[in-house]
Amino acid sequence: MNQPVVKLQGDATRVLAITGYLLVLVLLVVTQPVLIVPMLALPAIPQVRRWFFGQTVAVAATAPPPAPVLDIHRLAISGTPMRSSTEGCFFRFSCDVLWQSATAVGVGHARTGPTNPAAVAEHLIKQRAEAITSQSLLTDHEFVCSRLQAELSVVWSDPTNQVRAMAENVRLYVSPSELQIVKHHLDLRRKWADREDQRAWERSQRAYLTQDVLTSTASTMVWWLSRHPDQVEQTARLIGVFAQLSAAANGTEVEPMFQHLVPAGVDATGRPVYQLDQTEQTWEDHLAAVAAEVFPGADPTTQPLFGHHLARLLESAGREDMAALVRDHFGAPDLADGPPALTNGQPTPAEADPPGSEG
Repeated sequence: MNQPVVKLQGDATRVLAITGYLLVLVLLVVTQPVLIVPMLALPAIPQVRRWFFGQTVAVAATAPPPAPVLDIHRLAISGTPMRSSTEGCFFRFSCDVLWQSATAVGVGHARTGPTNPAAVAEHLIKQRAEAITSQSLLTDHEFVCSRLQAELSVVWSDPTNQVRAMAENVRLYVSPSELQIVKHHLDLRRKWADREDQRAWERSQRAYLTQDVLTSTASTMVWWLSRHPDQVEQTARLIGVFAQLSAAANGTEVEPMFQHLVPAGVDATGRPVYQLDQTEQTWEDHLAAVAAEVFPGADPTTQPLFGHHLARLLESAGREDMAALVRDHFGAPDLADGPPALTNGQPTPAEADPPGSEG
């Protein structure tokens, strides 16, 4: 709303000015004809004409000075190893470096620049790239490459401010074998962390049970009842078990007031008691079992021979009493000259007629 009002006011002012100008000319014609010429020349003045008639005066445009030609150099970096966050594994970095002397554009100090500015520019780009890759994993190579492209597209200056450089066509490669190593390493780290978390959880559970739950029979029972509020009768029947658990966890004996509730087959500390078979067996039973094991399904006539050898062994150990009992048990005679060889329970012919027995 303000702009149209201002424009109308300006137009009215110019109309009044032109009207006044014409009246002055008429008066001068009547009274002072000499002043008519200067008044007629007044509209020729550019500023007056522009004000009277709203005209613009063309001003010759000043051409900007030509831009200076910058001396930009280019060099290529191809397959340079760049450290990653995994020791012994590297990225492969490639790019095109654009560089120039900073003094060429009036930025650097007025002093002698480096003798090898190309090497300075290359080192500047590599240093900036490795600052990023050394904090990154090979598995993130696509994201790292994108970040390098953004970071290195900005002009960087060396510490002496003599060389300025940037990079384009940034590429990042990863060896498949090294990528597999990093993936395996990450998998191991995840498994290790998972196992450590599991161990920490187990330690926490043990500490909770031993320090808070199983400190006494009462605390054990209350803990169980809090988890099974609808099993009151079953909880009452398990008091003896709770007493055993509490005693075993603390390495103490079951409290006397709960010992009658402890199930059979456990000792005072709540640990199970293992008992051997109390069936009485005589030594004759053991000998018979040994003979049956040594001579399974053998002819009964072989057992006296076994008894004889066993009796001789006992006699050599000084146990003549036991030897006599063995002979009685197996019916083995005392053969001073050694036992006869039996053939179906009968002596062999050689033993029946020993040499020198004839005539």
